[in-house]
Amino acid sequence: MAHFLKEENTSKDIIRYRYSGLTKQQLEDQLQEMFFASGYKEAGIVNNRTIYEKGDRTMRILFGAFVKYYKFVLLVEVDNEDVIANVMRATSGMSGGIIGRDQVTGEVIHLGQLMKQI
Repeated sequence: MAHFLKEENTSKDIIRYRYSGLTKQQLEDQLQEMFFASGYKEAGIVNNRTIYEKGDRTMRILFGAFVKYYKFVLLVEVDNEDVIANVMRATSGMSGGIIGRDQVTGEVIHLGQLMKQI
């Protein structure tokens, strides 16, 4: 059963989706599973925000767009009966130049498509 309701104020820097029929913990668990299945690792939790990374930052700086590196911050909030997931990009991709920036933008789009399936 799909729980995705609608997209709210999404841009190339942030994904904001509203879900129903889930608790905050259930949505956090499903999003964590989605990130792990996509090759991300949990890099930490700061102020109820979970940080996910994929790739190697040092290698990205050394070799630019030839090495992929993504970093996103997840914040899940409760709004009345619904739960809102905010995924914000935490890296610009500029260490990979214009190609790197476009790679990060493409990854935002990819994550958004995966999140709509929840």
